[in-house]
Amino acid sequence: MKSVLFASALVSFVLLLGRLSGFVRETLLAASFGPTAMADAAIVLLTLPDLMVGLLLAGGFNAVLIPAIKQAEGDARIALVHRTALLIGLGFLVLAGVLASVPQFAMGLLAPTLEEGTLPQLDLAFRLSLIALPIVGVIGVAAAYLNSIGRFAVPSLSVLLFNVTLCFYLLGQHRPAHGLVGFALAILLASMLRFGLHLAFMGPVLRMSRFKAQAHVITPLRFDFAKRFFLGVLGLGITVAAPVVFRTLSAATGEGNLALFSFALKLFELPSAILIAPVVIVMIPKLAAMTAAAQASQFEDALLTAIHAGVALALSAACVAYVFALPVAQSVYGYGAMGEADVEQVAQVTAILMLGLPGLCVVQLGAAALSAKGRVDLVAIWAIMLLCLCGIGAFVVQRWSASNYLALAAIGLSTYNSMLAVTYLSCLFGWRIPSALRLWTLIWLIVRCGGVIIPFGLILTYLGDRIGHWGGVGLALVAGVVLLVVNLGPLRALRRLQIDSE
Repeated sequence: MKSVLFASALVSFVLLLGRLSGFVRETLLAASFGPTAMADAAIVLLTLPDLMVGLLLAGGFNAVLIPAIKQAEGDARIALVHRTALLIGLGFLVLAGVLASVPQFAMGLLAPTLEEGTLPQLDLAFRLSLIALPIVGVIGVAAAYLNSIGRFAVPSLSVLLFNVTLCFYLLGQHRPAHGLVGFALAILLASMLRFGLHLAFMGPVLRMSRFKAQAHVITPLRFDFAKRFFLGVLGLGITVAAPVVFRTLSAATGEGNLALFSFALKLFELPSAILIAPVVIVMIPKLAAMTAAAQASQFEDALLTAIHAGVALALSAACVAYVFALPVAQSVYGYGAMGEADVEQVAQVTAILMLGLPGLCVVQLGAAALSAKGRVDLVAIWAIMLLCLCGIGAFVVQRWSASNYLALAAIGLSTYNSMLAVTYLSCLFGWRIPSALRLWTLIWLIVRCGGVIIPFGLILTYLGDRIGHWGGVGLALVAGVVLLVVNLGPLRALRRLQIDSE
């Protein structure tokens, strides 16, 4: 058996590789297209495959499939994986067909400023990218199975393979302005390679006889399972779709804004992916197993330990990213077609988004805990209500204000994450604050992080011009290491939590 800390560190390392390759991909996109309609189009082609995987992994699979896999044994477990893969694959194939019949409407929901007249290859490229949807649907099932048996690194490695494939395409594309169809084909190839990597580690799922597999596949799903799956996708998936909603709000205000907001989201997602997501990924099957074994007190202790460690990591990352947003943005995006003002906008949006990072950590852990306890209805209801509230609020303020539209969309997303975090905690603990999350603990954590980051901020203020943006990145890394050291206490507690690979 391995500790949650060890497993999280391994997943974090692999996710770091994937996210770094993602930054290379985004840097190549930004340098090639800049904040233009072409950049918006390329990001839209990437959005649906990534969004659907996120909706499934953070939604129905985390809420229903992983706990079901943990509770099933032998052939029943394998049959469940086969049956779900078939249904999801067919469902996504139908979805791809529907979207392909109305490409302008579908793209209008993601990027209202895109028009086929200015980008003649757009409809064809969008239809080609939709072929990847059934592939990524089955990838989601495979990833859920691998996570349930403790092979957490494989789905993360597949992200690395996906991004590297697209990077090779962008590097070899000498005329990117005419490459939307080629980019869509590259997305399809990258998705197939990603699926192949999952298959290589599926083990007994692929060794079952064809007759037995088909016999189990045609067994109908129980209504309770389907209901919880739908609510899981609807509830936890909303947290994945929320950035896309606010990105669309920013896109409606002008050409290129979707790309700028998307570039900022990539910077925001880096600490979320390498620090928070590993803890969440490892804790999901553990919480599900504790629920199945009716270990109520251990469940609460494990959840609070994970929340304390996750918030400490998230707050540390948020402090560093807020202070060093500009040099980091300059290092990643300050090339090619990106102007100085564009990079400054990306940095501003990133800094605002970071304010909601601790809230996002609590949202992900809280939603996973509620789902493990079978309360996916609460996850769905509150996620939808608060997204509507914050989304409508941001839209109204945009229409009645002459302020920075990108900043307003970022404020809306940060507010949503923070409000949802408080709500999920309240639902988990009966609208009371448990002793392990006393106010003084949070205050002391904030004071500790602030005491570390303020001196580094002063150094950047007075020496920023001399050390340049790469010097600022180096200083940010030093600040991050120091913050991790001073917050080792909450992280050590993760060593006491054990995972299994059954």
